[in-house]
Amino acid sequence: MQAMYEASQWGWNWESKQKELFSTQAAYLIGYRVTESQNIPVAFSHFRFDLDYERPVVYCYELQLEKECRRQGIGRFMLNTLESMAVNADIPLVVLTVFKHNEDAIAFFHSCGYLLDETNPDDKDYTILSKQMKTKSSNRES
Repeated sequence: MQAMYEASQWGWNWESKQKELFSTQAAYLIGYRVTESQNIPVAFSHFRFDLDYERPVVYCYELQLEKECRRQGIGRFMLNTLESMAVNADIPLVVLTVFKHNEDAIAFFHSCGYLLDETNPDDKDYTILSKQMKTKSSNRES
């Protein structure tokens, strides 16, 4: 991811990234390749239960997989897990940010049903995508 940040308007700042990753609000899903002798982390998602523009959301800060683990359903499984957590917490929206130059990730998120969010800025080199959840509250309102 460092290369993705370096290629962006944000640039790479290790101190800022550490602060984000080690925030008390940060939560993680970690996927492991399990062998007889070891458990090797191969995927992770950094996310938070948050308010985004006064909307309750599950915000996916990062979803990363080792290259050899891509296109095997692991990323989709991790997103589905975040979505299930949102539904169980009665949170109507999962939001994420993706660099515009990360075309594979954008295609992946679109294939999972994520659309351009209303808060997406036009003048940045990243895109904000979101997916509406069918929560208990949204079912009562229908």
